[in-house]
Amino acid sequence: MKKTNQETRKTNYSEVRQKLIYYQSEAAKYKFLCDKYEYLISQALLSKNIEEQKPQEVEKDPISDVTSYFNHSFIQDKETNQHFIYGSFIVTNSGETTLTNPIICLKVNEPRQTIVGGKIGEVSGASNKVLSAFEEWSYLHEDWRHKWLEKGELWLKPKQTTELPPGEKLIFSGFDIKFKENHSLKQVIVEAFCYFEQLSSGRKSLNSISLTF
Repeated sequence: MKKTNQETRKTNYSEVRQKLIYYQSEAAKYKFLCDKYEYLISQALLSKNIEEQKPQEVEKDPISDVTSYFNHSFIQDKETNQHFIYGSFIVTNSGETTLTNPIICLKVNEPRQTIVGGKIGEVSGASNKVLSAFEEWSYLHEDWRHKWLEKGELWLKPKQTTELPPGEKLIFSGFDIKFKENHSLKQVIVEAFCYFEQLSSGRKSLNSISLTF
């Protein structure tokens, strides 16, 4: 039995619709794949650009720093009942560069009632040595007595050491601080600061000395 023209047209229309659905599905699949690969390519390009734009590490300048502190004892003379302080002031190069031209400053709140002694000589030229195990010190200023009485500041420099390499120590050793007899003297505070050519603003010591009468 032969198909009528109307049946033939229905069959052709059905096949066309099926093919259309098929091609639409294929188109959707390829569009998905196309979008996927476009995304992957864009991410790869973005990652490459970020990698290229990473800032190069800048070389940091070596750090210049110093650490200092007092190592001291309080001593009382049983015969005279007088107090005095005996100790050392230790300066350590805690940075990464060699420090030059060291200076220390001892500051006391009662300079007219206090006497500081130790390995201190008169002002003289320093020899060009890096470090000395038995360091002697000299007054930085010729009018050191005036500065001491007026400001309570004692500025000292080593006679031999002109350079302090990283990790090395410089010691103002065996100093003593005595006090004049004065019943009005209540408390004495001793602070210290150290200076170098690379640290002209100075560094305060980690501790101070305080004695209450």
